[in-house]
Amino acid sequence: MIGSRPVDEVAWRIDRIREDAENLLKNVRAVEDAQLIEDELAASAIKLPTKCPYPKGKKPNDRAIVYYQEALGRFKKRFAGRRRSKK
Repeated sequence: MIGSRPVDEVAWRIDRIREDAENLLKNVRAVEDAQLIEDELAASAIKLPTKCPYPKGKKPNDRAIVYYQEALGRFKKRFAGRRRSKK
């Protein structure tokens, strides 16, 4: 569980956010707006915990942990590498 959400649900939500963001970016016409969206997504990707967090003594099953790591990897691959430094 992450907070009150099961790990596999969090992973599913990460995948949905990534897919929704990709669809949104396809429809954004202004380059500046697209960059702002990507910057926010990159900041969010960096803040997500790399290791699957769970309460002590309540380890989720291995499949849920792998799903979380894969979903997070897809999200970070798509957005974390795009973060620009602010001047």
